[in-house]
Amino acid sequence: MSSDGKISAMGYPDTQTALQRADELEADVVSAWPRAWRDLDLVRLEDSGHWPKWCLLPIARGAARVVAQPAADFDGRNAPPPPVGAVAAYYSWRFARTVYTLEPRLVDQLWTSARADLPTLDRFMNLPEWCVHVTGLREHLGADAAYAHLEYNFRSDRPELRLLIDFGQGGLERLLPVTVRLDEVSLASALADYGEVASAVGTVSPSFERTMSGLLSVIDFIASPDARLTNGDQSGRRPERTGRPIRPRTTWYVSEAGSVPPVSAGYVPPAPSVSAPNSDAAPAAGWRLFRGRKQAR
Repeated sequence: MSSDGKISAMGYPDTQTALQRADELEADVVSAWPRAWRDLDLVRLEDSGHWPKWCLLPIARGAARVVAQPAADFDGRNAPPPPVGAVAAYYSWRFARTVYTLEPRLVDQLWTSARADLPTLDRFMNLPEWCVHVTGLREHLGADAAYAHLEYNFRSDRPELRLLIDFGQGGLERLLPVTVRLDEVSLASALADYGEVASAVGTVSPSFERTMSGLLSVIDFIASPDARLTNGDQSGRRPERTGRPIRPRTTWYVSEAGSVPPVSAGYVPPAPSVSAPNSDAAPAAGWRLFRGRKQAR
């Protein structure tokens, strides 16, 4: 596989790069809010009986409270929109630290045959981990990766699928949160708040509903019994919803059940971890992360 994030000879993206970028973005969150994960863990452990078990931690009880606090180096001027979706997604992603990549042929198949009906909660109840991080979708999605996790909305008492789309080449400002309401009558109504959110970051697309239908088809497949999830280092291992954050990084290659995994689906060593600052360290980046600090990278 290439080391520059391009597609390898077997057609798979460089998962090392995807894992390293996820580490960097998680570190950006902790740089701005050094106590974020500690505070969210306390809420989850103390109040977990107040929401459905299929949701790790509702945003209203967790991420929204974190970003309500000023970032570590916020100077009180020109505050950008708080990255609530990013905080929620990366909190959940820490419980697996994985990346899923599909065979390009399978992505094509899922995207072109995407279901037009509204996705329901039942279709995503079997997500293999609390947060699924999917890469290798740029040709169809127009973005480097997408994260997906289930959300329980306390205000409306409704189930949601929360998506976080990573457009790459930047910091947290390059992440677009998308809410999919899983009890609506149509996909259009389920995505009703997209226009307002997307216009704020300049990514409105007339084909958005069709694109989201394709992405939901991919995530739905990963949650289905038709998916074969392969990890070359531990052939008998399966993804799981763990009870606490973990450190090892893992790649899952997704193919159809009954298919033979390709040679390139072997073990991928963990990506270098980016150390996140703790509460005792001086904040190194903080609020300026949202102004494109990494654009020159």
